[in-house]
Amino acid sequence: WVAPSHGALRNRPDQLSKLHGLAAIDAELFLEEALIHERPSDPRYADPVQVARLLTLSELWVMGMYEFARRWAEEARDNLPEGSDHRVLVHSMRDALARVRMPMAKEKPTSRRKIEGDFGIAIPVAFTDGKVGWQVGPSAAIARVDLADDVICTLERLGSTNQQGTIQHSTDGARSSPPIQI
Repeated sequence: WVAPSHGALRNRPDQLSKLHGLAAIDAELFLEEALIHERPSDPRYADPVQVARLLTLSELWVMGMYEFARRWAEEARDNLPEGSDHRVLVHSMRDALARVRMPMAKEKPTSRRKIEGDFGIAIPVAFTDGKVGWQVGPSAAIARVDLADDVICTLERLGSTNQQGTIQHSTDGARSSPPIQI
């Protein structure tokens, strides 16, 4: 989180501490999910209060990260040419987060790049590998950690863009960890 965020936000140091705070929450949630996977019979994970805490922190992480992505998308729209690599990356990241955030916060599917059949609510789910996520459609569930991986991948790529929003050392554009489809 640290190196990619410094590269991507080199001109926005005011945003670093908040992003690092969300990164710390991500790290805590990642470790908690790994423990669930390693010790599924641990009584802590049968405790409704602990499960509610994990789900709530996961939801707050999505909402906070969405606000960063929304702000970056607005800045990219206002300052970069349409179709620039930077602008496309930021909008893609915002849309991935919105697919969970909109039904979670507003109880309606996202209006951006709406996917047919998406629900009006995000139903919390746990994957067999301990990941926490949300069912957003009849055949689509998205894990929080996959959204975090997407953000990190995007930050890494944004860190290698120039002033015109063109990626200097572009990869093939594949997501490091696509949402899990069930």
